[in-house]
Order: sequence, then structure tokens, then C-alpha cells
Amino acid sequence: MTPGAPVEPVDPGWVGDFRTLALSPDGRRLAVSIFQNGEQQVWVKELPRGPLTKLTFDGVLNYRPQWTADGRNITYISNTGTEGLLMSKRADGSAAADTLLDLENVVQEGVFSSRGDWLVYRLTPRDIFARSPNGDTVTVVATPFEERAPALSPDGRWIAYQSDASGVYEIYVRPFPASETAQWQVSTDGGTLPRWSPDSRTLYYRSLSEMMAVEVVPGATFVAGERRSVFPLGAYEAGEGSFDVTPDGRRFVLIRNRRGGDEGELIVVENVFRELKTKVGQ
Repeated sequence: MTPGAPVEPVDPGWVGDFRTLALSPDGRRLAVSIFQNGEQQVWVKELPRGPLTKLTFDGVLNYRPQWTADGRNITYISNTGTEGLLMSKRADGSAAADTLLDLENVVQEGVFSSRGDWLVYRLTPRDIFARSPNGDTVTVVATPFEERAPALSPDGRWIAYQSDASGVYEIYVRPFPASETAQWQVSTDGGTLPRWSPDSRTLYYRSLSEMMAVEVVPGATFVAGERRSVFPLGAYEAGEGSFDVTPDGRRFVLIRNRRGGDEGELIVVENVFRELKTKVGQ
């Protein structure tokens, strides 16, 4: 996607100090953490221009929302009572929050598989684990290096993450849940924040200045196709949880910062699929 490709605000005039976000599985709601009045709390926005409802109230730091596959619940990281809990709450706010993980080490990220049977999470300082359907804990990646941003493919076969094993962050993929059996490096010039397309056929990630896309070749083993630039990222926030892919796989939601101030806006980048087809001459 070239500079000047179509973008539009999620809701014109809606600005704030947005930190992390996640689209619901049906694409009709957006969970977003917003920093204001010295607190970061999770809110739910009805798309495109519906109401914005506050979801979290306890503690001063609630962030990195993620939806469960059925769209009924939102998980998030919270410092409620202690630091680094993984919590879950009904997306409509109709019930009190439940604690999913309260561990000795701080929980930094947590996400369920698309079937809801696996819970993948990252602990401070650096390692990724998973809780299996029977409740056992599985080590996904634990090395002397720092692993972050775990992302399960929707078909449940692969887990992508970023690691600084080479001296800079790159994107890697392993089988899931048998992650010890293989590892593939996907990026070659730096990469962070992997995100899968809904059909598991494309892996997106951030390079230093561009959103990148890598086709996943169907087969019994993981094979990465050509890496392609999708659009430039100079105007967009680079933090963990700062973008998502729509359920149709054709658009991105990102946080665009305003120059000279803390307030930003949420932007939809359009026509990704058409632009990628143009790039490959289809």
C-alpha cells in the first residue's frame, strides 16, 4: 500500500490517549484502553459510531484487552490488588471480573486460542507459556533471550512471537502446542508485533517503518512465502497491542498520534487485500 492509500477515522472527532486495542471477533465492537486522569482503563466502543462504555473500574492500570472467540468476554491485564493479573470480564459489563491468572511472576500478556481451549501468556521477564485444556502448564518458549507478543494462528497450528535472540527483535514461528519441535525465522530486517489474518494464510508484523505481510504456504510444515510491505507506519503508534486486523482480513485498525500532543485517533486503513493483489500482479 502506497502513501495516500485510503484511511478513515473509526469515529470522526473521537480522540484520546489510546494505548492498546482489540477488535471483537465479529468486528462490530472495539475494546480499547485509554489513559486519562492518571489511570488506564478498558472501554468498549460500538462500531462504527455507537456508544463508548467503560468496562473496568478497579485499580489504576487495566490494559491489553483481548476478546474470547465467542465475543462474550474480554481478558485484560490488571494491577487490581497486586501487579500483573490476567482478568476476564463480560464484554457488556454485566458481571464482576474473574481472575484467570495470579502467579508469582507478573503476567504481561494473555490470549485464548480461537477455540477457547488454550490460554497463552507471557510472564516477566521474558518467557511464554500456555495452559492446556486439562489445566496443565506448557512451556512454549523459554530461552535466555526475551520473547514477547505471542500470537496463535486462528487454525491453532502455529504460534508467532518476537525474540531478540539475534541481537534485534525478529519474528519467529513454532508449531503449537509442540513448540519444541521446530522454529522458523520469518523476518529478516527486524520485526515486532506479529498478527495473523483470520484464515491463518498471512502473517503480518511491524518492521521499523512498515507493516509487512508474509504469505503462509499451505502444507504439513510451516513455509513462509515472500515478504511484502503493506503500508508505511510512520504516523502510527508502535506499542504492543496498538493495532488489529478486521475479521474480513482487508483492513487494519491502528492508533495514529497527533503531532505536538498526547491525544491521538483511531484509524482504519482500507483496501489492504486489493493493494496486496496489485503488488503481486493478480
